[in-house]
Amino acid sequence: MKQLSTLLFTFFTTTIVFNAQAQNKTTGPASYIGFYGGVSKPIGDFGSTNYYNNSAGMASLGTSFSVTGARYIYKNWAIAGSISYADQGRPSSEALQGLSDGYNADFKAGSTTVSITERYQNLNLLLGPQYTLVYGSLNIDLGLSAGLIKSFDTPQYLVTTTSLGVSPVTTSFTQNSSTTSAFAYSGSVGVRYNLSDGFGLGLTGAYIGSSGFKVTTDGDTFTNGRLVTKQPFSVLNGTFGMYFNF
Repeated sequence: MKQLSTLLFTFFTTTIVFNAQAQNKTTGPASYIGFYGGVSKPIGDFGSTNYYNNSAGMASLGTSFSVTGARYIYKNWAIAGSISYADQGRPSSEALQGLSDGYNADFKAGSTTVSITERYQNLNLLLGPQYTLVYGSLNIDLGLSAGLIKSFDTPQYLVTTTSLGVSPVTTSFTQNSSTTSAFAYSGSVGVRYNLSDGFGLGLTGAYIGSSGFKVTTDGDTFTNGRLVTKQPFSVLNGTFGMYFNF
């Protein structure tokens, strides 16, 4: 909620400041639909590789593709929506080694291996208000939105430990891939340039956050070691594309 409050404050402050400057320079913005692609960068806990942080997602730099649009309903105000798919990959080999070392120390094992399948793949459905500043052919979009994030996959870990001693005992457990959904919120800034009355090129930066996906573990009957029950989500997406006015 702290991030959302900051987004709200920034959004409305920026709108008030720039609206006065734009009054005599603007023409009414046209509604549009756009197709964008770019990068998705995990931040905060989602991008952390700290074994001792149970919220660390160890996600990697990935890709994002989206369909976005806005319908102007009153002067420069619009209802904007987006459907975006993103892939934040899977933990790096260094992150997996950190997991192995951490589990090995916590379980006081002779050796530990961590293998991984699946990756972070998710779909975001977001809707909210947008205010657009217009300077000739240049449009600056400021938006806030909320909605749903659906996880198609998260990394699935198989952890296998082998105890010390004359007769080593091997045990294993699995942190399962999550396919759950959660509430998501976003703040975005976009720049669009009309190449003609019908279409143009755009660049958008967006923050997307969520309290995260529910995660379950099978076979872990121990009270020590890392245990993840929920994976928070936060990314910065930077995308570029083409839009069409209507």
